[in-house]
Amino acid sequence: MQIGPSRIEAGPSEGSTATVKGLEVSLDPAASLARRQLLIDLRFAGARVDLRPNARGQVWVLPDLPPGKAPPPLQYRFRLGDPLQLRWHRPSGTPLAIQLAGQLQLAPRDHGIDGQLRAWMAGVGGEVDLNGKGQWRDHRWRLDLKPRHLDLRAARPLLPAGLQLQGQASGALQISLERGRPGCVGMMTLRELRLGRAGMGQRLESEALPLRCQASGLQLEQAPWRFGAWRGRISGNLAG
Repeated sequence: MQIGPSRIEAGPSEGSTATVKGLEVSLDPAASLARRQLLIDLRFAGARVDLRPNARGQVWVLPDLPPGKAPPPLQYRFRLGDPLQLRWHRPSGTPLAIQLAGQLQLAPRDHGIDGQLRAWMAGVGGEVDLNGKGQWRDHRWRLDLKPRHLDLRAARPLLPAGLQLQGQASGALQISLERGRPGCVGMMTLRELRLGRAGMGQRLESEALPLRCQASGLQLEQAPWRFGAWRGRISGNLAG
């Protein structure tokens, strides 16, 4: 079934909206039999999502079901035929614009979601592979991130005004949250790092800054750095 241009308006609890130029809806019979739930396949074309978090940080609030009533036995697979244009509106500053490709699967009756996505920013080199799954009833979440030659300019909208950042990030991290307990494993390396403020003649520089994520926090392994004529080596625990 083909559906033309459509729009999801903001709800009463948040201001997020979504538009699509076209939507193709179909049923996956084999997967439906295997899961014992109807799997509805939705393929989007020309999708755009504007996320506007509410005061509690929620970007989309689903309506509550009546007490004792379970969601229908339906699962949904969202496929992006074209890259999705995502804009995250923050309380101040310009929105963070990200493009996404891949798919998400939503199982409301099982309280689960999982997805395989690729994210990048227009005009910024590199990309990030995102693979994750979660159970919102049991508060269990896991996200695998694999940045590949990601230009650190992508982080500039999140930095304080005047702070300049250059370099590339590559590696693999797994971030998890289980019943309120965070976890992180993996490693990421920042290469050709340049950090400074606008108008300053000197910048903090490092050719390779290895960051290891573990239960105790984010660990900076020993690496050389320079600041003008100054030279040295740095290591330590960046978060605990």
